[in-house]
This record gives sequence, C-alpha cells and structure tokens, in this order.
Amino acid sequence: DNLMTAMDIVTKQNDLYLAQGNFVHKLKQIAMRNNVAVLLIAHPKKDDGELNNDSVSGSSDITNKADTVLVYSKAKKKISGEDNPEYDNRINVIKNRHNGWLVIGEQEAIKLFFSKDSKRVIDKGHLSKQTYGWEKMDENKQMSFDDDDLPY
Repeated sequence: DNLMTAMDIVTKQNDLYLAQGNFVHKLKQIAMRNNVAVLLIAHPKKDDGELNNDSVSGSSDITNKADTVLVYSKAKKKISGEDNPEYDNRINVIKNRHNGWLVIGEQEAIKLFFSKDSKRVIDKGHLSKQTYGWEKMDENKQMSFDDDDLPY
C-alpha cells in the first residue's frame, strides 16, 4: 500500500526519510546490477495542483534518486468549458535521465482510457472490446503457487 510496508518500523520522522532514501537507493542498485527496470509506485501528497517531483509523499530522495518519474493522473473533466471525450486518464513524464524527453502538462500528456470491462488502462486505438485470458477464468477457481514462486 505504501513505502512503509517495505521498511522496518522507524520511530523518528528524520529516520523515516533517511530509510526511504536508503530503500530507493537499494532498489536502484538492484536495477543496475540486474539490468532491469524497477517500478516504485508512490502516492502524491494531498494537493489539487499539477503534480511534479515535489508532490510525492515522503522523502524527496524518492524522486531525486529515480532516473525516470512518471505521473499517472485523472484528466481534467473539462477542456475549454466542454466535457473531455478524448481521454479520462493521462501519463506525464516529469523526469527522464535517459534521454531528457519530458511530457509535461495536460495538452502534451499521453492520453489514456480506463476500461472498466478489462480493468486495463488503454489508448484510444484499443478501445474495442478484447477479452483477456484472466477474464475467462472461472470465478470459483483459485490459483495456487509454490512457496518458491513468492517474492516474500
């Protein structure tokens, strides 16, 4: 649910921010050592403004140590006073150390829809109904995993 679930209990606020920074640093080391991308989902502070690197709740090191920061948010309901039929969610790239390519603001955003049927975020070109394998699964059937398959 949040970054605290991945850390030991921290008693002081300063220790909390230090622990968050250390955690992100360790994730970055894992990514570099194994040549993989690690996605860390961080919730924003309560704010109605445009989200940026400082909007993440917790230590500033969460975004400072990241190579790329993506913001996924709901689109504004109205554009130029009219309902927005073009998209209902968006992604902005607000930090990119790889090539510097940024996508900032409502107009430049990567525009997406949330499909309630498939429970997926899709672009406008994929709005047609597609059935995924997990949708066909019998609701009463349970999946099982060996303990070796679980990451915790």
